[in-house]
Amino acid sequence: MEATSALTSASAPKRQYEMAPSSVAEGQDALRPVHIAIFTHSLSQGGTQEMVKRLAEGLSQRGNNVTVVCQQGNPSEPRPVSPGVGYRILNTNRVIKSVMPLIKLFNREQPDVVISALSHNNLGAVLVKLLSFGRWRLILTEHAPLSRLVQFYNRWSYRVLPVAIRMLYPVADSVVAVSEGVATDLKQIAPRLNNLHVIFNPIVDDRGHELGATPSPLPWTGVPVVVAAGRLVVEKDFDFLLRAFARLRRE
Repeated sequence: MEATSALTSASAPKRQYEMAPSSVAEGQDALRPVHIAIFTHSLSQGGTQEMVKRLAEGLSQRGNNVTVVCQQGNPSEPRPVSPGVGYRILNTNRVIKSVMPLIKLFNREQPDVVISALSHNNLGAVLVKLLSFGRWRLILTEHAPLSRLVQFYNRWSYRVLPVAIRMLYPVADSVVAVSEGVATDLKQIAPRLNNLHVIFNPIVDDRGHELGATPSPLPWTGVPVVVAAGRLVVEKDFDFLLRAFARLRRE
């Protein structure tokens, strides 16, 4: 089915885990475009947000009907996705407040597949499926080691995540981790999670290859250079990277 092939073809080769061979929209006419809804917090700056945009564009380009549903967003800002991708803003400040609007939206639009990104939004998507008796297939995606997030954000909303995940993630049809490290961490939190797969982030597209072939304008030649990409926020742990390279240089 298009949704499965598009999701896997945008990623690097899989190793330890495999995608389930069955279609993400079982029993559908293969000639009919799949209606896919992607639920996330927002499309502001960030790696997960960039992944959601590229995934939505890639699935849409393969002929599917794709809608991105954001918990938050600014309607006055430029549209973050192309006109071929649907875009909805719920304007809710908490995931729990998104549950009823999502139930109404999905009952009205009847998606075949719902893909969710980020832990709190994933739990909200599971609640929507349970409360609405949704027949759509649900794919949850995890983008960072949850144990580190709980450590960094020592707040109740993060401390309850391991218990909530153990209870609710098995409801999903599939849970996708973006690396084997994230999958291993998630498996330690939820040992009975049997629907876990690894699909690497669909970050590099044609534009990425074009930029990679462009000569660098920076004058750094003949000297060691360390390049790190990411927001300067605590969960990226750049201080650990710097300490590691400092130790490597000493040794």
